[in-house]
Amino acid sequence: MVIYLETLKALSKAACYDYVMHGGIAVPNPVTTNIAKYHFAHQYHEIVRIVQDLAGGLVVTAPTYKDWQLPELKDDIEKYLGGKAGVPTEHRLRMFDLIRRITNADLETIALHGEGSPYAERMTIYMEAQKLIADCKKIAEELAQIE
Repeated sequence: MVIYLETLKALSKAACYDYVMHGGIAVPNPVTTNIAKYHFAHQYHEIVRIVQDLAGGLVVTAPTYKDWQLPELKDDIEKYLGGKAGVPTEHRLRMFDLIRRITNADLETIALHGEGSPYAERMTIYMEAQKLIADCKKIAEELAQIE
C-alpha cells in the first residue's frame, strides 16, 4: 500500500516539475499524469483487497455506532469486539465503518470473506495439499533419476 501511494505521489510531483506549456500556461506533463492515472486505476482494486483482507469480515458485520450506544448491547460489544489494550472499541468500530464506506465493502467483502478469511483458506490448502506435494516431489525425483 505504501508503494502504491508513494508511486502516485512521486508521479504527481514529477508531472508538475516536468510541466509543459500550453498557450503560456504551465500544465502538468500529460504523459506522466496519465501514467499516474493508469497506475491508480490498475492497482486500486488490489489496494482495496488488501485493506479488506487486513480488516476482515467485521468490515461488514460489525455492529454500528448506534448499536454500541445501546446500554443492552454495549457491554457485549466491548467484551467481544474489543481489540488491543489502550484502543477503545468505539475507535475500532469507527475504523471498520470508515473502511466499509471508502471501499464499498458492503458489495465487495463477501467475495473476500464469504467462505472464511483468505489466510484460513491458504492454511487449509497447505495442510490438505501435503499428499499432492509429496506426489509431485516423487514425480520430480523420478524424472531427474534421483532415488
